[in-house]
Amino acid sequence: MGKLAVYRFFAGWIARIIRPIKVIGEKKLEKGQSIFCINHTSNWDAVAFVEAFKVEPMAMYKAELRENKFLRGFLDSINAIPVHRGEGDLNAIKTALTGLKNGKSLLIAPEATRNKNYDGSLLPFKVGAVSLSIKTKTPIRPIYIYHPRNKKGKIKGRTLIFVGEILDLSQFYGQQQSKELLAQANERLFEEFCKLRESCQKYLADKKAKKSKR
Repeated sequence: MGKLAVYRFFAGWIARIIRPIKVIGEKKLEKGQSIFCINHTSNWDAVAFVEAFKVEPMAMYKAELRENKFLRGFLDSINAIPVHRGEGDLNAIKTALTGLKNGKSLLIAPEATRNKNYDGSLLPFKVGAVSLSIKTKTPIRPIYIYHPRNKKGKIKGRTLIFVGEILDLSQFYGQQQSKELLAQANERLFEEFCKLRESCQKYLADKKAKKSKR
């Protein structure tokens, strides 16, 4: 059994016992190459993604997570790329770029840092995801993850994963990556996540309404 299979097994055990997952949308992601973009509110986001979908992308993550032995082993198993934040980590970007050019997929959080608002809102997106997509002509698959939390901010209940439509940025291919062009592409990605957030809010509202009628 490979490393990823081992960690997927443990992630599945954790999901079933401690943090169950429900996927709304496509249960099976495309076999072809993609940049999987997720919002980021917990260090468990990547674990939830790997448990939910049988894909094996590279992943970009903050280098500090290597201090956790479990997460370090898990992240190494999915060919994760540590990023030293605040240093303009060009090596991490080059590694991701090379992997994408060689046909690999990538898992990345456009927010680039953990969102501690916990209300489902989104932080401003960095342009790294769309830049890599345009440079390598790789489509983006937006995926919105929602962790229900108690009053203390601890994850409690079933994690919801909303799968968006594939985002094709081919209209930007072959053009110089100016700030304006990247901003336009980034706005399209952000809009897709806003749609997924609205779907999540509606799902939660409908669920609450059904529960109140019982």
